[in-house]
Amino acid sequence: MRETLSRVGGKMRQLGRSRVTVAIAGGALVVLLSGGTAVAASKISGDDIQHYSITKQHLKKDSVGGWETMNRSLSGGDLRLDSVGQRVFTPQLRELINQKGQDGEDGTDGEDGADGKDGVDGQDGVSGHEAIGRGSDAVSVEAGETEVITTMCASEDSGEQQQAEVAIGGGAKATKDVVVHSTYPDPIEQVSEPTEDDPAGRWAATGWTVQVTNNGEEPVNVQPYVLCALMR
Repeated sequence: MRETLSRVGGKMRQLGRSRVTVAIAGGALVVLLSGGTAVAASKISGDDIQHYSITKQHLKKDSVGGWETMNRSLSGGDLRLDSVGQRVFTPQLRELINQKGQDGEDGTDGEDGADGKDGVDGQDGVSGHEAIGRGSDAVSVEAGETEVITTMCASEDSGEQQQAEVAIGGGAKATKDVVVHSTYPDPIEQVSEPTEDDPAGRWAATGWTVQVTNNGEEPVNVQPYVLCALMR
């Protein structure tokens, strides 16, 4: 290329006195230079460019698109966060990405927890029972009169502490002219003092009460009774 330019320069000096000749020679030089540049440019390929020597600063914005990118040549590390949205995906790909995944399998059961603390001991229950219907508790109810009759359970002194009986049922026995209006446990008394484990103490019915009316024309004896059990 340099030798060619030198020869052209020599010819132009020889023809320097002729303006027409100089113009023609100049045009030829331009053609020669243009042709030489085109030939040189056509010989530059990707193999002549060192890897990683061209960065984004050397590229015009939006000058490289999908058509200039080889398939599978880009990975997630080559893309800026949030630079690719679902708008560039096909409808089939968007549907595939947004579909709900299947439920996973249940995990294995965890180990059993430690045993809890023992609860507070419950109160002692009743032991044995007896029906009490004392003759001394019988009441004569006059004709047309209403009476309220109470029968008490017994109590037993065991020496160290008194063992009381509690009422668990009751009623009254009389003729057909007597109507029993109500029957209920009464009175209800405190049978043990409050403790740390039992702040309210223990309460129990110690008798049974009935309310009766004599609808007959003669006085009638009504015998109340109570079903008691021993509370320890």
